[in-house]
Amino acid sequence: MAKSTQARLHAVLTGDVVASSKLGPADRRSLPALLKRAAKDLRKAFPQALLFDLEVFRGDSWQMIVSDPVLSLRAGLFFRAGVIASSPPGSRLDTRVSIAVEKVDFIPAENVSEGDGPAYRASGEALDALGDQFRMTLSAPGQPASLAVVTCLLDAIVQEWTARQASTVQARLLGLTQAEIARGSADRITQQSVARHLARAHWPAVERALHCIEDSLEKL
Repeated sequence: MAKSTQARLHAVLTGDVVASSKLGPADRRSLPALLKRAAKDLRKAFPQALLFDLEVFRGDSWQMIVSDPVLSLRAGLFFRAGVIASSPPGSRLDTRVSIAVEKVDFIPAENVSEGDGPAYRASGEALDALGDQFRMTLSAPGQPASLAVVTCLLDAIVQEWTARQASTVQARLLGLTQAEIARGSADRITQQSVARHLARAHWPAVERALHCIEDSLEKL
């Protein structure tokens, strides 16, 4: 059943796995399950902002709805980090992410990709226009030009993350301290190792960029 949204602002996130055609048959077959696991972690992290399941289509493409636009970039980063962190041995997965904050007319609860509204169209069109150099874009009504620039610079940082760095950044996006990340790690890494991963992932710059964009989105 489609849920009416009274045309209020939502964030539609659309994406696809980078260079998925170059993966081996087994890794390509596993992509839908991998994307759904990353989305499950995301919904667990932000349950009030993600009210609908991720929709996977064409094997390597996906779409989700974030009901709180302020959290849209944080959610997109968390999801993208989850995909990178899940890379099979010897390879590095990544996904493009197109975030559009706009009005949504309706959202079918059983298949979010069949919804409609300006946010859906803007998200899909921006993904098509990304090209090869960029993997993340964000648009919002009346946004300053600096918002798009900050998003591009943030994307350049994320493109360099290793799986370990991405996993560590995910934990910081949840608000965990370095000590908590170290204690909760499966392989019992030290707090010093956590600090190194965050430094190499340029976490201080990522955090400042994230807060800058979230402050702008709060004014919508």
